[in-house]
Amino acid sequence: YASIGNDFHNLGALQLHVDGDSELAVISLEKAVKFRSQGFGKKHLKVADSLRLLAIAQRGAGKVEESLETAQSAYKTYSGTRDAADVDAPVYLMCLAETLSVLHYDEEAETHFLEVIRLEEELGGRLNPELIGTFRSYQRHLERKNRTKEAKACETRIKEISTRTPKSKLPKSFNVNVRVKDS
Repeated sequence: YASIGNDFHNLGALQLHVDGDSELAVISLEKAVKFRSQGFGKKHLKVADSLRLLAIAQRGAGKVEESLETAQSAYKTYSGTRDAADVDAPVYLMCLAETLSVLHYDEEAETHFLEVIRLEEELGGRLNPELIGTFRSYQRHLERKNRTKEAKACETRIKEISTRTPKSKLPKSFNVNVRVKDS
């Protein structure tokens, strides 16, 4: 089961990242969660990772309420694993923050965005290249709320990190940019 789950996870990731087909990715990632849960057990880091990608795919497919439940489940599963490393926490919190933002749960989303920024700065310093994607997502959130001054401050941080970090250390791709279907 574990191997089949891994195959469905990889297929779903390709469908999401390369093809941009959120609806098809949802199907593959639901199967990945099922088979990985059977093969590894429900409280395993690989299950948490499939749940996280499933939440992103659901959000892209317009299933935003479902996405929130899945993102919360991914974070809970991640937090409950023995293999959980602090370095991975921002990825799960970011998934949750972005979903909360789309649903207009603004205070909760903001809390998670700020926690991700704090963790990434703690892990890699003020110029941690991972902050670029985080600040981009937070900037979009702030722009939706018409908080222009704060959004510009995010842009300033992105430029600071981008210009002061060697190109070889910059992320090759930032957060998954999946378009949300109109409901």
